[in-house]
Amino acid sequence: MHHSGLLPYLQTAQALSMCPPTEADWLRTPGSMTQRLLQASEGTLKVILLRQGWSTAFPEECVQLGLVPRTRVLLRETLLSGYGVPWIFARSIFPQKLFTEGDRWLIHALDHTPIGHLLYRHPHMHRSPLQFARLDARHSDYQRARLFVQNLPESLWARRSCFYLHHKPLLVSEVLLPALGKKSCDNP
Repeated sequence: MHHSGLLPYLQTAQALSMCPPTEADWLRTPGSMTQRLLQASEGTLKVILLRQGWSTAFPEECVQLGLVPRTRVLLRETLLSGYGVPWIFARSIFPQKLFTEGDRWLIHALDHTPIGHLLYRHPHMHRSPLQFARLDARHSDYQRARLFVQNLPESLWARRSCFYLHHKPLLVSEVLLPALGKKSCDNP
């Protein structure tokens, strides 16, 4: 039995076995989801900043990042929209230790910039393998998306991974919203 907010993300292709083909294609995007969304939106992609500030991460996020519970993090939640329609709910967790040394610029660069633009241009970035999940109302990422997007279906597909800057992790979760699930990757 899963506790509230703790449905697992899995790192296997089997995790997507029940996923509709269009959503699975989006989730398997190997590089920058931002770049793919820019192409699909014909340049209309907008980042809507929902929340950004110092907070604590959910327990599962702390485990994923190797943090002790209640560690101070910069939390950023955004909607990525194409043609004015929300396509992705994104939640990014930046541990405070990430902003030491030469990476303090990142905190000032976020604003309404897609995080993919910043991460994929960083010369010292590498990424963990993608993890996938089918989320329902028990999962914290679904619960957060529901605060900002109306009339969600019973479940949503999502992916997440850790990015490492100078070997320091940050976690990015991307929840596919229904409008993107209906959009073919090949037909903008």
